[in-house]
Amino acid sequence: GMILMLDIIERVTGAKLDYLSNKYFYKPLGMKNTFFNPPKDLIEYIAPTENDDYFRHKLLKGIVHDEKVTRVVRKRLNVWHLKSGGRERRSEF
Repeated sequence: GMILMLDIIERVTGAKLDYLSNKYFYKPLGMKNTFFNPPKDLIEYIAPTENDDYFRHKLLKGIVHDEKVTRVVRKRLNVWHLKSGGRERRSEF
């Protein structure tokens, strides 16, 4: 449901969800420290959301902690990366 909605929103608008969220929600609300895929230099300031001792075997901070979503998004990014010839930077999970 939500992953399909993400695809629809991005195709209709021609923009990525992180950009749209920032433009229409975070900036108007004055939320300067809310991100999708936060920069690595800010990870130390983010509260951990899970100690994943099953899937990734590490403390999760600033990354998706739902294994199903992570797999789907990672697969989608890998397909996108391969289609682009590897020129674009991939997100890290």
